[in-house]
Amino acid sequence: MQWKNILKFRMLIPVFVVLALILPWAAARSIAADTGTHVDNADLSKDADSVLVVMDIDATTEDLGDDDGLPDECTGPCNAAEPTYPTIFSNGGLGNVTMYSTAASNGGACNYGTTGVMYYAAMSVNVLPGDAQAQWQGGRICGQCAAVTALTSQGPKTVVVRIMDKCYDTYCGIDIGGDAPAQIMLDGFGRYTGKWLFVSCDGHPEVSDGSPTLDIFNGSNPWWSRVHVRNGPAATDIIKWQDKTGTTNGEFPYAADPENSFEVPVSEVLQSASSSFLITVYYVDGTTATVTLSPSQLAAASASYPLN
Repeated sequence: MQWKNILKFRMLIPVFVVLALILPWAAARSIAADTGTHVDNADLSKDADSVLVVMDIDATTEDLGDDDGLPDECTGPCNAAEPTYPTIFSNGGLGNVTMYSTAASNGGACNYGTTGVMYYAAMSVNVLPGDAQAQWQGGRICGQCAAVTALTSQGPKTVVVRIMDKCYDTYCGIDIGGDAPAQIMLDGFGRYTGKWLFVSCDGHPEVSDGSPTLDIFNGSNPWWSRVHVRNGPAATDIIKWQDKTGTTNGEFPYAADPENSFEVPVSEVLQSASSSFLITVYYVDGTTATVTLSPSQLAAASASYPLN
């Protein structure tokens, strides 16, 4: 009889192995459902073209409300919060608020060059390490403003910043710089529990160093030109062109190389015989701005043109 019992036990071993593999996975999925934690890349998949249409982001969670997300108080030193992966929403996110500079922004990965902006931030590239599923999305978030809140020993404190850079760091939520850290990090510089809500830049002169302009990238010429918007009211959604002397029209495709740039079509615009084009910028908040330029102006390296 003993050998029969041993045989039965050996036949059950594969069942035990399968249960050992399935039960932890099921538990993790259950916890994620209860807490909103993202546990795999499939849960985080988004359309790259819509993700930085900030108010229309194809996220896996609903909008973040003004009163959502933050605990009532810090569980330890407020400037030494536990590192956490960000949770992103269509209109902002929850996660760590950190700082990386107290100087004016140097334009960062948004390629603005030297600026006088003292209220700025770097946006997270990843949710989980290396997945590129956070809100940077190749620079499409550049120029967007965010109201960043950090939980301090004196309660939640908020400051408005413009996104001008990217943050690759593991556990990066939003990384602020300039004068912004001192405004909300009341317990000393460090890592705080916080959140950010995307807002209009209008009414916040501290996030700009001038009026909105359409800037031509350094190195542009009649055969290659890239443009972007500086000091706009929100991130740029699309840029359209219209031949003012004819009927042709189209869009400047988002280039992403360099990041935060739109490509000026060569044959249709840069090499066109037309004398002028109406350029219309469409921001993610639904507002627009225009400027009329010639092909040579659109090819003029480092030029800057006011937007109306």
